[in-house]
Amino acid sequence: MAAAATPTWKLEACFGYGPGSVGSAPAGAWVDLSSRLDLDTGFSWHRGRQRNIDEVQPGQMTVTLDNTGGALTPGNTTVYNPGLALNTPLRLTCTWLSVSYPLAYGFVDTAPVSWVNGVQPVITITATDRFKILGKTLLRSLYRQVVLAD
Repeated sequence: MAAAATPTWKLEACFGYGPGSVGSAPAGAWVDLSSRLDLDTGFSWHRGRQRNIDEVQPGQMTVTLDNTGGALTPGNTTVYNPGLALNTPLRLTCTWLSVSYPLAYGFVDTAPVSWVNGVQPVITITATDRFKILGKTLLRSLYRQVVLAD
């Protein structure tokens, strides 16, 4: 009997993409952070709506990364410079039986550094997808945009 297949998780960040870059394609290289992904703490993502009568909400992803050595701490000069700044793109994929499935794509909202049991430094990242940006956009009616603009 063959051994059961185990999924492989991959978390990547595109460093160098900042607050003024929202809406354009990430220009930096994607960096694999999978080795720092804390699978014991876990991660989560959700998107859409919970019930048919609810409003559609932006998708949100929460992941915890091991920050031993402080490489991901904002302000530290490391290979991850400038660090997990606001709006840094993240993507989470799962590979199972040689097929990769994109699970979540979002932009960093918060990345506070904390300590587990006062010993292990971790960063818990919250990222939101592009629907957050769309939700902040004022959408005018066609009548207002075309007729009243004249």
